[in-house]
Amino acid sequence: MALTAPQIIQALPGLTTAQLKAVSMVIDQLLDRAGEVDHDLFQAILDEVGQYNTVRRFRHTPNYKIFVANQGYVETLVNRILDGTQPTRVVIVALKRMLVGLLIADMKLNQIPITIKGISHKLADVEAIFESNFPSYLKNGWQGLILKSLERGGVDEKSV
Repeated sequence: MALTAPQIIQALPGLTTAQLKAVSMVIDQLLDRAGEVDHDLFQAILDEVGQYNTVRRFRHTPNYKIFVANQGYVETLVNRILDGTQPTRVVIVALKRMLVGLLIADMKLNQIPITIKGISHKLADVEAIFESNFPSYLKNGWQGLILKSLERGGVDEKSV
């Protein structure tokens, strides 16, 4: 049964903050059908910096263009790591979160402030940072080890 716009609007005041945020994220995804923003990557970054934002608001910031320009580097690396495999969406999201974690660790090591702008710039360096943490994994075809670890719940030194 489809709800009408007035029914949806009438139900909004009775929702919790978490439910309203979920509705907001769904609305953002529906409005962003052009697919300019990788929502999973964007959410991983927001979670790391401890912020809440919507793509709709983010579009009106100077950081949006930096993010959109550099998110392709992450997508390219994700595709190289997946190497034609078809893991679950959960594993793909976990992989993107892992890559964001590597970027942040590198930023901390280099004493770069952890901001959305800083991370958006660092997206362009994701492959080099991945290679420095997992030397020769891509060249030797060992990326499947990372995917298996993510399927089990995470990647650490002992799991790969």
